[in-house]
Amino acid sequence: MFMLTVLLIAALAEGGVESKDKCDEPLGMENVQLNASSSYEINSVGPLQARLNNNNGGGAWCPKSFISETSGVDEFLEIDLGEEHTVTGVVTQGRFANGLGQEFAEFFLVQFWKPGMEDFSDYKDSSGVELFTGNRDTYTEVETRFEPALVASRVRIIPFSYHPRTVCMRVELNGCKSLKPGKHFRFNSASKMDKRIIHI
Repeated sequence: MFMLTVLLIAALAEGGVESKDKCDEPLGMENVQLNASSSYEINSVGPLQARLNNNNGGGAWCPKSFISETSGVDEFLEIDLGEEHTVTGVVTQGRFANGLGQEFAEFFLVQFWKPGMEDFSDYKDSSGVELFTGNRDTYTEVETRFEPALVASRVRIIPFSYHPRTVCMRVELNGCKSLKPGKHFRFNSASKMDKRIIHI
């Protein structure tokens, strides 16, 4: 029995299961290319200002259009990671701008793309949820975990609102470079899953 247990542990390590803790680091928005569908003013609130905790310039990315359920306009912030990564979550903030900001995104959607895909695909979690809870103020970091994790080289964050409003966002993706072929990803504990994901 002891030998069987040892062999099983060795097989898991070799074949393996990757721990969440090995794939839950900030991917570093300062090291990636940031693009956007539009910006209210490119120099002050363009996509380069969308990095988490940034207070330079206007203090966040702010799309040109009002965001609403009925606007028919999908504004997005696109994060180009350059190569495939396993993305395990996102952290969002509003526009604090050293106390001058008032804008934030209450909800958001996620799209992703990697080589071989014809177009971006909508992300849904294991419960079928695709609309995620964002922020309630301009400064608090809100973390949303992706279960399952997604593999992508480009990720789009799409702000959403049920009523017309100006939104601004700062973001950070968590994850790691794509896992080796044959490896699988799992969370260490279900209790660590984000509880602010909503069902609509």
